[in-house]
Amino acid sequence: MEVLIVRHAIAFERDRHRWRDDGARPLSPAGIRRARKAAAGLKEFSKTPDRLLTSPLLRARQTAQILTDAAGWPQAEEAPEVVTSRSQERLSNKPTR
Repeated sequence: MEVLIVRHAIAFERDRHRWRDDGARPLSPAGIRRARKAAAGLKEFSKTPDRLLTSPLLRARQTAQILTDAAGWPQAEEAPEVVTSRSQERLSNKPTR
């Protein structure tokens, strides 16, 4: 089995006034442009994966959708288990321990 990990594209800076829930923070316009460019490169240099998993974070789901649209990857499956404990702590605004 081969695993390729793609981190979400550039998101807006954290701003608790705009996104009280950090999981709702979206990609920035520059992030969207760069993700499309990266997806086009992945389409040229990488085989299409059998599955695409994404965390529930909005910016991760947006990045996954760009990979689907621009690189022809399969529709993403949301997998909450790919969120790290550190990001879970930020999402819930309370310690995970």
